[in-house]
Order: sequence, then structure tokens, then C-alpha cells
Amino acid sequence: MSTPDGPSKITRRLRSRVKTAVEDRIPNGWQSRLGMLRGIFVQDTTRQLGRLTTVLRHLKDYRRIDRALFYHRYAASLLLAYHLGLFEALDGGPREPDTIARRLRIRPEAARNLLQILLSQNLVRCTEGRYELTEFAAEFFNPDSDVSLVPMLEVAETYARAYPHFFDAAESGAAPGLLDVFDEEGRVDALLTGVNSYLDQAGRELIARVDWPDIRHFIVGSMGVSFSSLLLSEFPHARVTYGCLPHLVERIPHLRRRYDVPPDRVVDMHAHGGEPDEDRWGREAFDLVFLTKKMILDPENHLGEKFARKAHHVLQPGGVALF
Repeated sequence: MSTPDGPSKITRRLRSRVKTAVEDRIPNGWQSRLGMLRGIFVQDTTRQLGRLTTVLRHLKDYRRIDRALFYHRYAASLLLAYHLGLFEALDGGPREPDTIARRLRIRPEAARNLLQILLSQNLVRCTEGRYELTEFAAEFFNPDSDVSLVPMLEVAETYARAYPHFFDAAESGAAPGLLDVFDEEGRVDALLTGVNSYLDQAGRELIARVDWPDIRHFIVGSMGVSFSSLLLSEFPHARVTYGCLPHLVERIPHLRRRYDVPPDRVVDMHAHGGEPDEDRWGREAFDLVFLTKKMILDPENHLGEKFARKAHHVLQPGGVALF
């Protein structure tokens, strides 16, 4: 029975008992789905069913956007903690919020709020008012760890810093300097480190899935140093040539050391001007050409097409160009 003001006590009690009896028999993973379905009937049932139908029709796209919009608050807190140096501040052991605030030079209440958010993400734990990194955070936010997320945090922070410039870029067509590896004043090292870190993992899957020709000599740029190391491991007789703009070539030796590229397997390392029609790519006889981002650069001048033609020109018969 119900009253004009809503369900009666008896009705509510029965609902509660049924709910409890049902949920006791349903795994936790399905209880949230059951709760979502029950929510359809709370108010505006017809409208909610229509909304659900639309969402289900575009579920894959909806979930991707919904997660991005929901988790931006966590991403912002994570980038703030990284930028302030909070993970380094906690590396030495448990500390009180006021001590952390002094080390980071922020207000105590700001430190406490940030720590509470990180606590909810299982990145810190609190014991008797003192905070320390969890085992996960100590491993994944350590820049020297093999599973470090720091390079990707550097890339994410670069994009966050560049965001205010996106509007000017949309009007002028000029890419923000912070995101342009060709801009010597930008965050070149952050971008190079991040991309190489990503390709160190993504490249392993690519190598495992592709039916490669016999690779004896290949060329990559500064963003492909980690991938070159994987190829050299996969093809013991292969050798590599590196070619890029001058300020990027200067950074290649550091990346070669980072990814253990043997010096005796490097044929050449040269700088060029960035115009494929005019540049000479080393000996210009390769079994593989590995190019990153080139197909989307300067589309009005067809720069991507120029790189594609150049890659085809320098390939040995049966060779592969990878964009």
C-alpha cells in the first residue's frame, strides 16, 4: 500500500528485505549494475528508459568520454602532487601534513586536502596522522623504476601547461611551443622521454604482432630510440642510423644510454634540416624507416607526403616504412 506522500512503511520494509535478500546472492561486481537498473524506476521512468536506450546505443563512446570527464579531478590532483614534489617528499618515510606542507611550501590545509584525495586513490596511507607512500606509489612514481609512470606524468603536465595556449593556437594555426619538439625553447626533453617510454612498451607488442622482413639496417629519429633498441634485440645482425633536427640529435646519446643501445651497432647519427626533399638520410639504403608524427605535420605544404616519398626512395626492395 502507498499513501499520497509515498510508499507506506510496510512497502518500504518489504522492499528493503527483498533488496537485502537479492544482493546477498549477487556478486559485488553486479550489485552496482543492479543499483543502476533500479534507479531507472525512481523518477521519470519513461525518460530514464529513453536515456538508457541512447546510452546503450553508443556505450563504447559514452564510457570513454564519461570516464575522461569524471576522472579529470583525480588526474588534476595527481599532476599537482607530482609538480609540487609530494612523492619525493614522502620518499623518506611517514610525515605529518604540516611537515609536508613546509617542505612543499604550500598551506597546511592544501596539503591535507591533497593527501586526502591521494588517500582515496590508494597512493598514500595514513597511520596515526602520518602519511607515507603505498607500495604501489613508491614503485610507480619512482623515476628510476622499470615501471615508472614519471615520463608519462611529464607529458601530461606538459599538455596541462599548454592548455591556455590552445585557444590562440586554434585561431593562429601555430602549435603551442610547449608541445612542439621542433621548438628548442619548449619542453622537448619531457616529450622525448615520454614518447620513448611509451614506445618502449607499445613497441614490444608491435614487434610481436608484425611479420617483419629481415632487417639489417634501419633509420629512426629521436622519438624512436627505445624502439630501435627493441629492434636491435630482435634482429641480432641489424644496425641503426639516427637522423633528426640538430637540437634533437644532441639528445639522442642520452636516450641511447637509457635504452642500452650498443655503440658498435650504430652506423651513423646525423642532423638534417627537416625538409625530406633536400635532406640526405645517411647511406639511404634501409630495410626499415621508422617515422613518428610526420604524416600530420604541416599538411598545407604536404610535408607528410614528402616524408612518405622520401621513405620509399631510401628503402631497399622488400623494406618497410612504419609511420
